[in-house]
Amino acid sequence: GLIITSSTGNILNGIFIQFSLFTFPNILGFTARCTPELLLTATSILLIALIISYVNSYNNEDKKYPILFGITIGFGIATKIIFSPLVFIPFFLIKKPSNKWLFLLSLIFSFIIFAFPVVLRLNYFYRWIRDLLIHSGHYGQGRNNICGF
Repeated sequence: GLIITSSTGNILNGIFIQFSLFTFPNILGFTARCTPELLLTATSILLIALIISYVNSYNNEDKKYPILFGITIGFGIATKIIFSPLVFIPFFLIKKPSNKWLFLLSLIFSFIIFAFPVVLRLNYFYRWIRDLLIHSGHYGQGRNNICGF
């Protein structure tokens, strides 16, 4: 809420974003246990706040935004791989090529830090992701075909 209020100058925007967490139907049920979805909800709201702050910033060339985008999305991808398409949002928002490289480097570095046990077994992780893409069953199991074709 503070990030949105300070970047837009409107307290109602900050309150709206802050209370958006309670608009999810089962959010109170999620708080009883620690799940990746609960972490991704908070990470998504933080990413939305960063995007709004970046768009409303007078100095879009500041180096802090690519780093913060990289850390946030790196944490999201380390939490759950389904978060990975959100990489494209900051990549298209950031205009300066050197800041795009800074974003990608901070994304890779933060992913390595947050997913350190996965990095130690990178060959198994690669095979699991590959099997998710080319097998038709759950969790990379089933027949070796793409999307059931």
